[in-house]
Amino acid sequence: MTNRRPANDNPLLTRNNLPHGAIPFDKIKPEHFEPAILEGIRRHQIEMKAIGELDAPATFSNTIGMLQTNAELLGTALTAFYTVLGSMKTDELSAIEAKIKEPLARHNVACSMDEKVFRRVKAVYDKRDTLQLTPEQARLLEKTYAGFAGGGVNLPSDKKKRMGEIQIELASLGKQFGDNVRASTMGWSKIVTSAADLDGIPDTLKAKYAENAQKAGHPAGTFLILLEPRPTELMETCRNRSLREEVFKGLRNIAYGGAHDNRPVVMQVMKLRHEMAQLMGHKTYAEMSLKRSMAQTPQAVNDFLARNLSFYKPAAEKEDQELADIAKKDGVTLMPWDTAYYTVQLQKQKFNVSANDLKPYFVMDKVIGGVFAHAEKLFNISFKDAKGTYPVYDPDMNVYEVYDNKNKALVGLFYTDFYARPGMKRAGAWMSSLRMNGLDGGGQMRIPHVINVCNFEKPAQGKPALISYDDVRTVFHEFGHALHGLLSKGNYPGLNGTSVLRDWVELPSQLQENWMDRKEVLDTFAAHNQTGAKIPGTLLDKFNAASNFGSARAGQRQTYLAMLDMAWHDCDPHTIKSFEELEERVGKLSGTFHQAATGGMTTTFGHILGGYAAGYYVYKWAEVLDADIFETKFGKDLYNRVNADALREKIYATGNTRHPMDLFKDYMGRAPDPDAMLRREGLLPPKAPPAAPVAKPR
Repeated sequence: MTNRRPANDNPLLTRNNLPHGAIPFDKIKPEHFEPAILEGIRRHQIEMKAIGELDAPATFSNTIGMLQTNAELLGTALTAFYTVLGSMKTDELSAIEAKIKEPLARHNVACSMDEKVFRRVKAVYDKRDTLQLTPEQARLLEKTYAGFAGGGVNLPSDKKKRMGEIQIELASLGKQFGDNVRASTMGWSKIVTSAADLDGIPDTLKAKYAENAQKAGHPAGTFLILLEPRPTELMETCRNRSLREEVFKGLRNIAYGGAHDNRPVVMQVMKLRHEMAQLMGHKTYAEMSLKRSMAQTPQAVNDFLARNLSFYKPAAEKEDQELADIAKKDGVTLMPWDTAYYTVQLQKQKFNVSANDLKPYFVMDKVIGGVFAHAEKLFNISFKDAKGTYPVYDPDMNVYEVYDNKNKALVGLFYTDFYARPGMKRAGAWMSSLRMNGLDGGGQMRIPHVINVCNFEKPAQGKPALISYDDVRTVFHEFGHALHGLLSKGNYPGLNGTSVLRDWVELPSQLQENWMDRKEVLDTFAAHNQTGAKIPGTLLDKFNAASNFGSARAGQRQTYLAMLDMAWHDCDPHTIKSFEELEERVGKLSGTFHQAATGGMTTTFGHILGGYAAGYYVYKWAEVLDADIFETKFGKDLYNRVNADALREKIYATGNTRHPMDLFKDYMGRAPDPDAMLRREGLLPPKAPPAAPVAKPR
C-alpha cells in the first residue's frame, strides 16, 4: 500500500465545491480510499453510539430518521471505491479491497447487532400503532426493524457470535469468487494467425481482434480473441467450427478447475448460508431469504418456475430439433458450440433475417439519443450533456443533468460508462446509485446520482461504434433501472429508487425493453452508419415476423438458471454429492443439460453469489408484470399521456414506500395476469378482445 496522504489532502475527507455533492472522481487516487473508508467506519461508530445512548425516549425522528442520515462519509467513500473498483480494477485496488473487507464486514456486523440501537428501534416499533406515522414512515419503520431482526440481533450470544463470523467469512468468499472469475477470464486468450479462420465474422470485429493483437505486441496479420467482452458475435457468425468450440469451452471453463477454481468457493458459500438460515430457525436459506419477498415461500417460486417450464420445455424441444436438422444438412451433429451459429442460420432460413442484419443501424451515440427521446415522450424529462461540469473516472464516460420538463426542476444526475475494459471492468451490465435522493441530516432534499455501466465492445480506431440488437436491449434495460433511481420521490434514502423487494426491482428495467423495437421508437435512433438511412420497412417487417423466434429456448434457459439458484439454496448443501451432480440434475430436469458442455455454470453465476441468492426467478416474474403492464396500458398507444403519467407517479416514483403488489394493483386496478408473458412470447394465443354487448330486447 502506498503511503497515506493526510486527511486535508484527501478529496474523500474534505468538503468539495462540486454542484450537488458530486463525487470528485478526477481527484481521487487509490491511496485515498483506505484512509477514507476507515475514517468513515470510525465516525459511523460514534454516530451509532450516540443513537444507542441517547437519553431522550425513542421516537421515529431521533432513532429511525437518524439511522437514515448517518454514515454519510462512509457511504460516499464506499460508493466511490466500489464504483471505480467495478469498472477500473487494478492489482492496487484489489489489494485495497482485500485490506478493507474484514474491518468493513466487522463493522457491518457490529451495526446490525447493536443491541442498544435495536432496543430504541424496537421501542418505536412496539408503539407504532399509537404513532401518527405517514404510510412512508410506517414502511421505513417496518423495514428498519426487520433488518435488525433478520440480521440476528435477537439471537443468544453464542449464535450471534457465530452469525457474525459467517457474515465476515462470506464477505471474504465473495471477493475470492470475483477475483477467480477475473483471473480465469483474463488467463484465456486465442491468437489466430490467418484471417481465413475468421470467415463469417464482421469486418468491424476482425479489426477489433487485430487491434487487440497489436496492443498485446503480436505481429501484424494476427488476431487476438479475448473472453471479455463476451464473444457473442463470434459464436453467432464464425464459420470455423473448431474455433467456436475452443471459444465456447473457454467460456464454460471460467473459474472451473485450475488455479482459480470457484467450485470449492461456491460449496463453502452455500454451506455458510445454510448454517445462517439454521441459526435463524429456518430449514433452508431460500426459506429465510424469501420471507421478505413477494413470493414469500420456496414453494411459490418452484410452482412458478414449474409452470413456466411446462410451456417452455416442449416448445424448446421443437426449436432444438429444427437446429439439429439444419446443422445435419452441413454434416454436423449439433453441439453446444454450434447452437448460436445455427440459430442465426435457422432464423435466416425461416424469416430471411437475423438480428445481426440490424447492427449497422445501431450507432452507440444515436442509440443514447433515442433512449433520451423515448424518456422525454414517456416521462416528460430531458437530458443535458454536463460532462465538463461533473468529474469522471474515465474519458469514455458521460454525465447528464436530468430535468423535469413541466417545472424545469433538476431531477438528478445520470452517468454512463458503456465500453468494456478487459481485465479491469467486471462482466455484465448494471446500474448503481452514487447517491440516493431523500432528506439529508439538515432536512434538505438531495437529488439522486445514478450510473449505468455496460461492457460493449469498444470499436477499433476509426471504426463506427456499432452495438448489437441485444446490446440495444441492454441499454434500455439498464436505463429502466436508472429511471427508477432518478424519478424516485420519497423522503428517505432507504426507501428510494431500487431499494425495493427483489421481486420488484427488475420490473422498471424490463418494462423499458418493450419500447425498443417499435418502429416509432427505432426511427428516432436507428440509422445506417454509412448512409444514414432508417431501417427499411421490409427489413423491419421480417424482423417483427421473427420476434418470437427462439423465445421458448430463451425462456427455458432463464428458467433453468432460476431453478439452479433454487436448487443450491433450497436444500441442505451437505447432502449435495458434487458440484457437477447438482448442475447435471437441474439441467436434465429443465431440458437444457448437454453432456458435452463441459465446465460449470455456477462458477461464474455472480448473480446468485451476490444479491440474487434464492432470487434469480425475479427476472421471469418481472416479465410477467412488465408484459401485463405494456399489453394493457401501451400496446395500442406507446405514449398514452394518462397512462405514462400514472406509470411515473405510481411505479417509478414510489420506490419502496408501499408494498409492490399494492403498487401494481393501484396502477392496473387488479392483480397480475400470469399469462401475459406467455402471450407475448407466442406460447399462448393473443388475448381476445372484450365481447360486444348483446342488445337486450325492448
